Parts: sequence; C-alpha cells; structure tokens
Amino acid sequence: MTASNIERFDVLTGRVLAELYQHFPVDLDLEAWSYRDLFTGAPMEEGWLAKEDGVFFQSTVLWLGSAGYIEHGSAANNGDVYRCVLTAKGLEVLKAFPASLQAGPTLGDKLVDASKGGAKEVLRGVASEALSLGARMLTAQLGLPG
Repeated sequence: MTASNIERFDVLTGRVLAELYQHFPVDLDLEAWSYRDLFTGAPMEEGWLAKEDGVFFQSTVLWLGSAGYIEHGSAANNGDVYRCVLTAKGLEVLKAFPASLQAGPTLGDKLVDASKGGAKEVLRGVASEALSLGARMLTAQLGLPG
C-alpha cells in the first residue's frame, strides 16, 4: 500500500526534526538525497532523486520553516535546503515530554531513537504529536480557544 502524502510528510518531518535536534544549535544543509529511503520514486541517477521526491522533500522542509519550527537559508533545484536549524519553538516542542508520560524521553529523544531504528510508524506518530503540541502552544500563546 502506498503511503498517503500526510503519512510521508509525518515520517519525513520526524527524520528532519530528529536530525536537527541531534545537531542543535549547529545549522545543517539538508540534502534530499540523504532521505531517499523514504521515497518511492526511483532515483534518476546517483545523487539525484526523482523530481517529485525532491519537490516533496523541499516542500516539507520549507513548510516546517513557515510554520515556525525551523529556520533555513536558500533552497536548491535538486530539493536541498541549506542552513537549517531548530527555532526556539521547535526546540521547545522537542524538549517537551509526550502527553502520555510525566517523565522519560522527550519527544526529540523519541524522534532520534525512532530515526536511528528505522521505525517509520513510531517516527510518524511522534512527529504528528510534536506538530500537534506546537499548534496547541501557538493557540495558547495567542489566547485562542483550544
């Protein structure tokens, strides 16, 4: 079964956030090719993803920027995005504890572990929880009903 865009987005988001969390506060160049195992399209050649996969990768990273989770520099035609780093909001979300736990690993730690272990379902679930927490935090900051 082919994963939906939202499922692919959640897994990719989890991997990107895990990588940025591991390297914080150092900014990273995120290369789409490094995430090729998450895409279904056949690579065009060594070092180049299918165009739609590069677009999906870059769109995901740029969305994380526009949503306030990361800051980034320029983007390249091959899907790469340069100088990416977590924002204060992104770091705060990833340092939070999951709703189901009072103590234990943070969401960022869980993302790192799932990313290293290749557990895509866990990665997808934790990324979704992190994005939801970020949205709730923003709602609370703005004084909007939750």
